[in-house]
Amino acid sequence: MCGIVGYLELKDNVVHPKVLKSAVSKMTSRGPNSSGTFVYGNCGLGHTRLSIIDLSQEGNQPMLDHTGRYVIAYNGEVYNYKEIKKKLEGKGVVFASATDTEVVLNAYIQFGESCLNDLNGFFAFAIYDKHSGDVFLARDKSGIKPLYWYQDEEKIIFASEIKAIVEFGIDKAIDEISLYEYLQRNYITAPNSIFEKIKKISPGYYMKICKEGIATNAFYEHKTSSRNNILNDYDSAKKQLRELLKVSVSDRLMSDVPLGAFLSGGVDSSIISGLAVQEKTDLQTFSIGYADESFFDETEYANLMAKRLKTDHTVFNLSTSDLEEHINDFLDYHDEPFADSSALPTYILSKKTKAYVSVALSGDGADELFGGYNKYYAVQKAQENYFVSQLLKGALPILEVLPKSRNGKLQNKIRQLHRFASFLNLSEKERYWFLSTVTDESKALAYLKAKVDLGKYEERRKCLTKDISEGALNEYFLSDLKTVLPGDMLYKVDKMSMANSLEVRVPFLDHRIMNLALSIPTEFKMDGKMRKKILKEAFKDILPLEILQRSKKGFEVPLLKLLKGTLKGKIDDYILNRDFIETQGLFNYSNLEILSKKLTSSNPEDSQIKIWNLMLFQHWWKKYMDI
Repeated sequence: MCGIVGYLELKDNVVHPKVLKSAVSKMTSRGPNSSGTFVYGNCGLGHTRLSIIDLSQEGNQPMLDHTGRYVIAYNGEVYNYKEIKKKLEGKGVVFASATDTEVVLNAYIQFGESCLNDLNGFFAFAIYDKHSGDVFLARDKSGIKPLYWYQDEEKIIFASEIKAIVEFGIDKAIDEISLYEYLQRNYITAPNSIFEKIKKISPGYYMKICKEGIATNAFYEHKTSSRNNILNDYDSAKKQLRELLKVSVSDRLMSDVPLGAFLSGGVDSSIISGLAVQEKTDLQTFSIGYADESFFDETEYANLMAKRLKTDHTVFNLSTSDLEEHINDFLDYHDEPFADSSALPTYILSKKTKAYVSVALSGDGADELFGGYNKYYAVQKAQENYFVSQLLKGALPILEVLPKSRNGKLQNKIRQLHRFASFLNLSEKERYWFLSTVTDESKALAYLKAKVDLGKYEERRKCLTKDISEGALNEYFLSDLKTVLPGDMLYKVDKMSMANSLEVRVPFLDHRIMNLALSIPTEFKMDGKMRKKILKEAFKDILPLEILQRSKKGFEVPLLKLLKGTLKGKIDDYILNRDFIETQGLFNYSNLEILSKKLTSSNPEDSQIKIWNLMLFQHWWKKYMDI
């Protein structure tokens, strides 16, 4: 993988090439093998390279076509690039390297934006036309790779990471609606960012920047099949899924550097590893565990699966001190507030895995495609209006006062039942939003001192829930594919892996598999208590009974212990420092104080999630705004 950055001057001599080089240097971990810049007229492109395919110097970037007219800065892997290359060679194109970068560049030269339809993989790239002065930007169909852009009166800047854009001396006004969204969801969804003037190009979109202006269009959009086109043959769908995923895994084994796989012991990573080992018998697999926190530890299942597959398996057993050791580097890498706590173990897993391989396969995306999350089961039960729902409605006042926490089985179960009972009377759109948040709107608003334009916020929320109409579960899956997956899950994996120069590939997000998943009925995915039914049954020969029957468990971290221990000082500095909070002017100190007391009470509920959210924002603010 790589990092890209570039600019287009709207006024003469407003950007110095030295700034471009400095911006490139901010993304060294995304591409430690080489870096380069290209400047021509009012345009500059920069690139940092993580060499995966064709390790020679011919693959260095920015890369020009053979005429010298077009230049590309590219971050990604296109797995069918050899097929596209043959098509281009048939048109007389001569190639100087064995890279997919050169193929993507020439595909654009030959076919324009329509070339994006043929690219099977993940990417974010910029192409500059020296003759016309136009710049073309594009981001892959699922949003696996990030791409940000900024505009003011003098310049347009684009990059893989916000930290590279900030280097150009931009207007850093905070988007208060994005801050409000972040407090609720732990992340900020495209096309917005924490900065008013920095936007994200949405998954499946491209942007043209030319003299006439800026045009943004979709080349791909996730859609569920209409009732008339839905695939109702279960056996046929199961067969197609097996064949497509086998091909997808095979495609993603392409590498000129060592390659392995993450193996958590869950269904998704077990299937990916099981298919990979059929072609790569020396497959290395990696998992992470907690030596002193058995409630969060899953290594028993990872070891079971590794033994079954006969992989070269490595377990990284972490203690609380290991988490503490990495926390500052983890916090410093974020250039936008992001508070999914599983990012911390993902960071450590990526760092330790990089010592063995440069590419890792991952099971991300299967939960959104095939109904793996607990929340989907809860929605299904709420819609069925089964008798337990009626009981829980009546028991809500009792559940309100019972102790709730994520740090023990009983208290966690009470927490889950309380959350379930809390959304039973909501409309489908409200229910979806409730399940997409960690803090409800009223509490998030209470933490803020800054005023939020609630009208504009409601417009954003409507946009993010527009696919929820009748409340069908496939609508929940579709909405999560468009928002939660790129905004949270894929952002987390990209950031934490790239912080450690590790490329992560996601076979479930091959567009053919996504199209299949969105064309089959919900009952193929969820049947009673069985989630991801079709996936489990399609690969039951790979999965042992212990993994098939185990309940869903997230990639969690013992936050409460961390916040009460080594991070207590940061809470004191960032959240309970009245002078700092009042000078900052963003938050209501008295409500933050109440939340902090909840953390140390006998009934912490989800206070650690909210404190973590605030702490990460404040760390980011200190680094990027308090200067």
